[in-house]
Amino acid sequence: MSAPRSRTGSLVWASAAAAVAAAGLVLRARELTAHELWNDEAWVAIGTRVQGWEQFWLSAGPTPLGFHALLRGAAALGLAGAALRLVPFAFGAVTLVLAWLVGRRVAGHPLGGLLAVAALAFDPDAIAWTKQLKQYVAEACVALLAVHAAYRAADRRTPGALAWCVATVVVGVTLSNAQLVVGPVVLALLCADALVARDRRWIAATLAATAGTVVVVAVWAGLVIRPRRGAALEEYWRYAMVEGDVATATRATLSWVLEDLLPPVGGRGVRWAVLAMATLGPLALRRRAVHAAALAVTAVLVAAVVGHVLPAEARIALAFEVVLVVHAAAALGGALARIATWPAGRWLAPALAVGVLAVVVPPWRATPLGEIPFVEDTGRLVREMEAQRTDADGVLLHSGAAYVFAYYQRVTPAVIPVPGATTGFAPLFFPPVVVADTGGLATAVDGKLAGRRTVWFVGARHDEDNKREILDELRAIGRLDVREGTNGLVVRIER
Repeated sequence: MSAPRSRTGSLVWASAAAAVAAAGLVLRARELTAHELWNDEAWVAIGTRVQGWEQFWLSAGPTPLGFHALLRGAAALGLAGAALRLVPFAFGAVTLVLAWLVGRRVAGHPLGGLLAVAALAFDPDAIAWTKQLKQYVAEACVALLAVHAAYRAADRRTPGALAWCVATVVVGVTLSNAQLVVGPVVLALLCADALVARDRRWIAATLAATAGTVVVVAVWAGLVIRPRRGAALEEYWRYAMVEGDVATATRATLSWVLEDLLPPVGGRGVRWAVLAMATLGPLALRRRAVHAAALAVTAVLVAAVVGHVLPAEARIALAFEVVLVVHAAAALGGALARIATWPAGRWLAPALAVGVLAVVVPPWRATPLGEIPFVEDTGRLVREMEAQRTDADGVLLHSGAAYVFAYYQRVTPAVIPVPGATTGFAPLFFPPVVVADTGGLATAVDGKLAGRRTVWFVGARHDEDNKREILDELRAIGRLDVREGTNGLVVRIER
């Protein structure tokens, strides 16, 4: 009877985790396609519409090339506009599955998997970036995939498991810049685990695999990633670089980890406890070198931020945040599962679980989970405008709306290299499209758009004062038909 009972118990745990994951997916699906792409998403999406390899390569900008290619493939399948967010949504869904697998393996009990899924399912940062057309959730997914593959390889010690671990790192680097850190770290821990076990065959295999992988990763970083990190992008991230000497910068970085990369629970003491649980808990439970993944990844992250290799920015560190959150929850699950075996554990473990939930859930409930953090309806307005605009009409484009217009315009977009732009490129526009900023709108219309009786103005992300200034300037040009959306403005001007 024990085998059927065991299978039934496993099914119950898996069903509970699936139910929690489904709740997390509902939050991630909320408003997923309700709003069109905003500026920072639009420049990512432009690569799905350009023509030719050179344009594809240039339009990737700082976006990982593999993720850029995936978006291109999604567009070939018919996804466009807000529907392209289904790509990061899919990565978010896979990450929840990986949380179950990693949590269960670290804890040595399904409770660890269930709590890991719960922690990630309601994590505000993971939810927010799952519904943005950016690579950050993909980075979290492949990081957790590499960690799981390393744990699996350490347990199985087979060529196939090792090859899969290497593949998750190599392929992951094409999808994720964070994998440059996570990948070599987990492989190094796999080597350390083999050395502790004193298995000569496995030591040789892991060392050879790690050395080969590091060479491949280094070549990719040098030939593909580094050239895309221009001076403008480095300058953009300067605001998030920690300042001070090593000791001051280390303290500032640890404070950032506590405040931004851990679940919004309790005070500083509670967060230190969560960090200790995430980094030291798996080692205490499993007592194997490979399970120092969260500890090692966090240590390397702190060193990279202190050394100004990485900025102290939550979205850049989402992969590290997910690794920490999953391991903290898994360690808690493992501890509770062991407490449950004590004489009084039958009552103590559930009481501790309820206590933890009482601390964790209220901050999550207070967070506007499921809401898109950046909403801009300029894309919808441009689509409506393009359906009405004739070839005789002119377009007066505010520079803040350039990327959105470039993506949603009727004609195939083109881009040119611009070293001074953080993206490394900018859209190229042809007549009758003219780019102008506040104060020069009338001059642009009287000059390059002279003779066109109908002119469409497209703007984005203006505050109320700037909007009034723009409309006053446009009224001097002709009769206005104003169409507004959230952070978007399209005006038809009849001269």
